[in-house]
Amino acid sequence: MQLSDDVTCVQGIQITATTPTDNAVRFETGVIELELSNRVQGASAATQPAAGLSFAQSQAQQKHMPLKLFVRAVVDLNLALGTLLKNPMFEEAESEFQHLASFQTRITMRNALQVYCGCTVQKRTVVTGVSK
Repeated sequence: MQLSDDVTCVQGIQITATTPTDNAVRFETGVIELELSNRVQGASAATQPAAGLSFAQSQAQQKHMPLKLFVRAVVDLNLALGTLLKNPMFEEAESEFQHLASFQTRITMRNALQVYCGCTVQKRTVVTGVSK
């Protein structure tokens, strides 16, 4: 198995919804970052190949182990309330969004493995962080 780390970034999205009276709600994301890696930190000794095994024995042992991936995602969110101001001179010109109120947050999610009471039973968990 080849070990690798991949980080992907997306510039973000912007969605604006309006009412007939030109009130508007704008939802925006900042850069969306997604990291995938098969280099799992803190993997228990039970999931690692035992020392002293031949290459063939090690490969056979790894076939019966589930694939473990580390996944981390970070996204900045912005929700804004406002009014769309249209250009009275040019109807085809894009309307200007005038902010009245906004809310910003960052959401971080990553997976983690939990080992309970030293047993071989493992549960998959997701750690979520929200900062305002």
